[in-house]
Amino acid sequence: MPKNENTTKPGRWALVTGGASGIGYAFACELAQTGLNILLVSRRLDLLKAKATEISTREGVFVEYIQADLSTEEGIRKTISESDKFDITYLVLSAGTYDQGSFFSAVDFHIPMIMLNNVSAVSLIKHIMIRKTSHSRKNLILVSSMASGSPVPYFSLYSATKSFLTSLGCSLYNEGKALGINVITVLPGLVKTDMSTTLAQREVINYKKMFFYQLSMRTVIKGTLKRLGKQPIFVPGIGYKFLFIFFRILPVRWTLSIIMLFSKRSFAAYRREHELIAQAAQR
Repeated sequence: MPKNENTTKPGRWALVTGGASGIGYAFACELAQTGLNILLVSRRLDLLKAKATEISTREGVFVEYIQADLSTEEGIRKTISESDKFDITYLVLSAGTYDQGSFFSAVDFHIPMIMLNNVSAVSLIKHIMIRKTSHSRKNLILVSSMASGSPVPYFSLYSATKSFLTSLGCSLYNEGKALGINVITVLPGLVKTDMSTTLAQREVINYKKMFFYQLSMRTVIKGTLKRLGKQPIFVPGIGYKFLFIFFRILPVRWTLSIIMLFSKRSFAAYRREHELIAQAAQR
């Protein structure tokens, strides 16, 4: 990407964080089909180059990229600075990571996780959504999670960061209307992504024992874009909609009991943690 070019890039652009894989890449592909040029943001340069070429060749639009680690202040500043030359009408915040195991004994990557899941989102929204554009309306899509609807022990910080994102997005839905900004927050359940594959490979999640089904990427992406500007949140899948409402109306202690039962059945992180605790208690 040119480093010293300060002129604005022509055309309408969609900036997608986490755009080289998973849900972010799927959003980028779908938006490119509408004729939008795409600006991908991710850490991995090899993936960025490959995916940029794929989208550009297939859809016939311009695709550029910013290699940046959004879990760092430097990466956030770089993204804000280098995106300034683009006329961005869509901002899709899909970059994120997760934790596993007990909050009290897990490896200490909590600050980078909060930076990536929350601080980068706030910073990009504040800087990009208020920039002047040649178009009357802007669009903001926040990718949260079903985990934002209830506490999730052993994925505690992940669910907390996603709760922050959901609350922020719902508030901005009303605030954005006065400024010509369409806002929606999508809360996917289990989706077939690189993250879900990694969790299965590490035996963190056993999908065969899951009570819930995996959503298709098409359901998540097309459903979100269809509802953009019309409703504050979108929970894909009838079963997940029911769960989201169900956990909202239950007393928290009941919700926790159900989540723990679910975790015991499906999450290896839960089992490993309790095996270690039991071993320590016997010493």
